[in-house]
Amino acid sequence: MLHRVTILEFERGLQLRNGRIVRVLAPGTHWVLGRVERADLRLRSVEVDAGGVRTREEIPVGVAARITYRLTDPAAAFVRVRSVAAQLQADARAAIVRTMASAVVGALAREHLRLEQQVQDRLSLDAHAYGTRVEDVAILPIRYPRALRRRWKQGEAPRVEMGL
Repeated sequence: MLHRVTILEFERGLQLRNGRIVRVLAPGTHWVLGRVERADLRLRSVEVDAGGVRTREEIPVGVAARITYRLTDPAAAFVRVRSVAAQLQADARAAIVRTMASAVVGALAREHLRLEQQVQDRLSLDAHAYGTRVEDVAILPIRYPRALRRRWKQGEAPRVEMGL
């Protein structure tokens, strides 16, 4: 039986019939046979807490990031992942761990923008597979271990190795 569906400007509709995607519906009013799933194309953000990530010197630092993303291919997202936000969080955690594993503790503050760009590059490759574009990655203030903060407060300069 046909039914009327209105797709809003910021959405795309996925028309499903017998468990298959028949077509992607553009904004407007449509008469469809089957079920319609809506995909929101607006900009969204998710916060990711990667917890204690070890640096090159095996010092655990707390890293959190805010990931801003947009759905670009609703059909790919619908077919490949159950939840785009959950998959993006998992991929972001992995990208943060891989990036911070090659970083030196003393250079984290100085190389903040470069680290963000590396995480975004790694995450963009993963997210593209399920129809998502990563717009921005912002690493929130890094949490250093208490003992390390205490040493820095006493005036002991951090040992910085070149070649982050």
